[in-house]
Amino acid sequence: MALPVWPFVIEAPRPSLKRYRSLFPWGREKSVLRTLQYERLASLAFKGKTLGYGGGARADYHSVVPFERYDSVNIDSEIEPTWSINVGDPIPVSDATYDTVLSLNTFEHIYDVDQVLREIARVTKPGGRFVASVPFLHQIHAHPNDFIRPTPGWWYESLTKVEFEDIEVEPLAWGAFSTGFSCSGKSGPFKRFRKHIALLMDIIYTNVRRERSQSAGVLCFSVGFFVTAKLKA
Repeated sequence: MALPVWPFVIEAPRPSLKRYRSLFPWGREKSVLRTLQYERLASLAFKGKTLGYGGGARADYHSVVPFERYDSVNIDSEIEPTWSINVGDPIPVSDATYDTVLSLNTFEHIYDVDQVLREIARVTKPGGRFVASVPFLHQIHAHPNDFIRPTPGWWYESLTKVEFEDIEVEPLAWGAFSTGFSCSGKSGPFKRFRKHIALLMDIIYTNVRRERSQSAGVLCFSVGFFVTAKLKA
């Protein structure tokens, strides 16, 4: 069965030895998903006021993203958010407050996503940006629950419904072997060694297969998706 061709899915970078050496140094181990998310985040500029939805002062992404002004909401007070709220609670700010709303690995834990997206749209300035990333092919991780693994088509329809436009979805995948390693739960001996073997096998396989479109080739085994959109002015 052919994979869907979505015009809003942007091209993903191919795995290479240069990226491997930069992203996966031995001894500084993050998950494949988190590593690819941070690579993409580091390519963006966050000017003006940013809201971290599901973030906080102790969120790991502060190590790669310099914010000009940053507020946050979270259900987990240990992350030190600006405001501790329950899922679905109103964000305690006025309409059109933020230039960017950033949400990393949060939406999979939300059941009523439509209500949350409407609230995010409310606090975003016209022309402001929404940036999100969530797992796709990844083990269940309840905090306190784990509900969804949305596809690019789901993101496009859901964001369009709340007046976002210029929607772009990038598949986050290094390759099929490393995605299989991530989905396995990473149990067993020699975990670090097996991860790096999988990453290197993906480089070899990608260069042998020579897909015309990297994104079309990896949609079926993406560990996650990276989403950007702009609120209609």
